[in-house]
Amino acid sequence: QDYAEASLANAGHEDATIYESDSDTDYIYAYYSATNDGTEFGYMLICMESDDYYYVMNLGCLNKDLEGNKEQYIEWANTISVD
Repeated sequence: QDYAEASLANAGHEDATIYESDSDTDYIYAYYSATNDGTEFGYMLICMESDDYYYVMNLGCLNKDLEGNKEQYIEWANTISVD
């Protein structure tokens, strides 16, 4: 969780709530939004840990579509495997 918190804080999103997955795939995740060139995007940050490394991935869309995409993002995150 420390790595996810550091990643979010580094991007200025330290107020994002971090969740633990409830699937067989072990990861933590958070949702946040950011504006780029006047367009607001919504993201799901996924953080996984292997024996040697941390992995951080982002899934993104227009912020107005984030709520509707969360279930799909969880399904995709559940398919990611790290060794």
